[in-house]
Amino acid sequence: MQATLTDHAAVRAAQRNITGRDIEIITAYGRIVHCGGAVHLFLGVKDLPSSMRGDDSIAKLVGTTAVLAKDELTIITIYRNRQALGMLRRKSKWDLSRRGRRIRRTV
Repeated sequence: MQATLTDHAAVRAAQRNITGRDIEIITAYGRIVHCGGAVHLFLGVKDLPSSMRGDDSIAKLVGTTAVLAKDELTIITIYRNRQALGMLRRKSKWDLSRRGRRIRRTV
């Protein structure tokens, strides 16, 4: 997947020392999680091929999450948090389509 970065994402990536090569690895191997009205790309240990797990420069990417726009081609922001996948799975799911009221959607 060829992703483009927003200005905000480029600033955040620079602040967090995440390079273009790192973003390519995240987009190639990260798992897609739809949650909270956004699309998240999370890179976990099990997402990496076993041949890449021993490389320290790639191992530092474990836990990196990219928040994508709905088109799934634009990265809005990017951050590191090894527990992010668990937090994303616990987020509540809201249906905002009914006259602007927040209604809990049963899954």
